[in-house]
Amino acid sequence: RDQLGRHTWYFLHSVGVTYPEYPTPADEQAVRFLVAALGQLFPCKSCRRHLQRTLSTNVTLGPVPTASREELSRWLCQLHNIVNIKTGKAEFLC
Repeated sequence: RDQLGRHTWYFLHSVGVTYPEYPTPADEQAVRFLVAALGQLFPCKSCRRHLQRTLSTNVTLGPVPTASREELSRWLCQLHNIVNIKTGKAEFLC
């Protein structure tokens, strides 16, 4: 599970930093679908459930911001920190 998590976060943060500065509607839709797909398909069942709960109930986090690279990267960092708090790991400076 730890190895899966590390690789997933590496992938997600890579998506964030390479996301277009001025995304097209197709880019925006793709990133929303990606996050939704993780909530349905992530191999770790407890991780998947935690993600689903976080996305549906965390008012501070809010929906996936798709308007810019900076907003998406910050949101992914905040999501990562929510997971790190739950798992007793250090938080990142977003």
